[in-house]
Amino acid sequence: MKIIFFMKIFYTIIFLFFLSNLASSETNTLNKNCKGNLNKINFDNERPISINVETLNPRKWTKNLLKMLSETQFINKAEYKTLDEYRNFHKAKVIVNYKGNISCIYKGEVKIHGGTRNHRENKNQTTSLRIKLFDGHILNHTHFALLLPKSRNGDNEVFGASLFRQLNFISPLTFYTKTKVNNIIPYKVIFQARDDNEVLFYNNTREGIVFAGNKTRGDKATSLSRISNINFSNQFSKQLLFSTLDKLNTIYLFGFSEKILNKYKNINYFNLSVYEALVISMGGGLEKEDRKFYYNFSREFFEPIFNDTDLTILNKNFTKTDNLNLNKKAIDEALFKLNSLDIQGLQNEIAKNNLIMNEDELRKIILKINNNLQTLGEMKDLKNKENPFQENDIINLYIQNLIQNDFKIAFYHDDKNIKICSVKNKECSLEKISQKKLLEILSEQYVDFKNSKVKFVLNHDLYNYKINFKNDINYKNEIKIDNLKIKFTDGIKIKSDIENRIIEINQTDNAAKILIYDSLIENWRISIKGPNKVISKLASTLGLSNEEINRHMGCLTFKDIKFKDASLEIRNLGCKNSVHIINSNGNITNYFSNNTSNDALDIDFSNITFNDLKISNSGSECISLKTGYYKFFNLSADNCMHGISIGENGFLEIENLNFSFADIAITAKDSSNIILKNAKIDNTGLCLFAMKKNINFDGSIIKYKKNNFFCKYKIKKVQDTDEFSKISFF
Repeated sequence: MKIIFFMKIFYTIIFLFFLSNLASSETNTLNKNCKGNLNKINFDNERPISINVETLNPRKWTKNLLKMLSETQFINKAEYKTLDEYRNFHKAKVIVNYKGNISCIYKGEVKIHGGTRNHRENKNQTTSLRIKLFDGHILNHTHFALLLPKSRNGDNEVFGASLFRQLNFISPLTFYTKTKVNNIIPYKVIFQARDDNEVLFYNNTREGIVFAGNKTRGDKATSLSRISNINFSNQFSKQLLFSTLDKLNTIYLFGFSEKILNKYKNINYFNLSVYEALVISMGGGLEKEDRKFYYNFSREFFEPIFNDTDLTILNKNFTKTDNLNLNKKAIDEALFKLNSLDIQGLQNEIAKNNLIMNEDELRKIILKINNNLQTLGEMKDLKNKENPFQENDIINLYIQNLIQNDFKIAFYHDDKNIKICSVKNKECSLEKISQKKLLEILSEQYVDFKNSKVKFVLNHDLYNYKINFKNDINYKNEIKIDNLKIKFTDGIKIKSDIENRIIEINQTDNAAKILIYDSLIENWRISIKGPNKVISKLASTLGLSNEEINRHMGCLTFKDIKFKDASLEIRNLGCKNSVHIINSNGNITNYFSNNTSNDALDIDFSNITFNDLKISNSGSECISLKTGYYKFFNLSADNCMHGISIGENGFLEIENLNFSFADIAITAKDSSNIILKNAKIDNTGLCLFAMKKNINFDGSIIKYKKNNFFCKYKIKKVQDTDEFSKISFF
């Protein structure tokens, strides 16, 4: 058998080397009309029909692939083998083909993906791939995997990713397509997004910290969690990062046991339980090293991210795994979500992802999941097989594993010092640490530090080292005014007049924050005033402090709000975002802002109409908009460092604009559109600016009404290197 296999490899190498020399000839026949069709492709969320790869050194790629295939041909399909020496990136040209004979060619790199044999097909010499694009994107994604369907149970993965997104869980863009490498052997693959921030954007979720299990499968006994997107962590204080990792490590340490975790008031596990109930009801797995989480800082809980669950619900021989530790309320919530599902919406979603299922098939599958959930609920009522180990037993066993593996443990002290303790004798020392090494502790299984293996576990006092965080919870206070749900930190005073629908908020500390969420704000007039009376345009007196643990949050944040004829008034605020509106919709009749050290108004992932806005004296942007649909009827703004910007697939229409004193009045960036009907702009360095800033997006468009547009200075500019953006009149 071995002789036959290696003879096959020999002839395949000759064959592939011959064909690889022909790879470049296909490039000349590719369509060159990518640029003119990208806006429509992205607007329609059109999936490519194929994603082909041409490596710059095809012989090197082929030799590397065949060596790896020969080394893995006899291992068990599920056995993990890193084979790092074969999994380096190769420079490549990536050809993305859409229907209508449209092709886009990008520079990028590709490598072999996956550590199990399920990611390989020796017969056809094919493998799962990991691809990064350098100068373009696929539906705002630049980093993705092309997976052999068998590595993710085929249709189950596409169906599951689509279903969980429809159920409002974070789920990566996942669809069927085809690929071929160096013009050889096209084969079917599953496209799946890999970049954490791109996954969040696809799910209309604000950029934040993503956590994951450790994929170093050789040390499960001491493996906990880590920060997956550590390169994005700069906007968060290190103390907050360690505090949040502490929470997730607590969940991992106690084996996701909700009975134990309910004792910890700073851990809200319910949302994870709902996800677990759905995964189990669909025959999936919950291996801790495969799980991923997004920490919702405003709501202070972990949100599960659909990832590598190995669902089997579509299999003919489907059997679910029994789990009697599930929360009965979580099972009920999972049933509620499932029963509220828009079947037609799900069918449309999976059809876009190139999986065809008729409505009758879908209803049968959903009914099967529903029945499985009900069975889980009945079993929960009958018997509860909770882990017999108590907290102290689990901790002591874990400590013994640390000792056996010769680990020391690290405790966060401050941004320049770390406390290192011996597990054996509990002797500790305070050590200076670089920022790079500090981030490694957050993002790696362990780090080598001064000739020792060091890992962060918890900052609790479970080891009797008496280390705790003072600011473990962002919003310590919670009230309800009428139907408005409100959380706030210390340093906030609230007065309300329900009869006249007035809420007055006073900051006694310029770092204090307030959150209003999951509410209908109808005919309310809400005002917030900071403690400082006067600031200069560029002053930093109200600016961010390095000690401010929750500096990523706005002074006043609205999340998941329905606005109806609301009014907002803002004065003297010093947060990074004075007012931040997220995932909300409706109309605001009046918005007034004066004296803010940073952005006066930020809005993300929303659909909001404003009647009248007046903004003065902002130390940064007057208005910053992202991803959504916005309309301003009457906008007056002056004395901002920057003017009004919209980015990341946003659309803005302004009926009447009166603007003065800023470096740039209006900016459209990253696949955004602005329509100006009437505008008077004075004392600005530049009136209109259109640009492409990020490779995840394309150019932007600004259109203004020629006869109603007045600008005394330089009217417009398109970024010099940007061939996609444009500014025009109508």
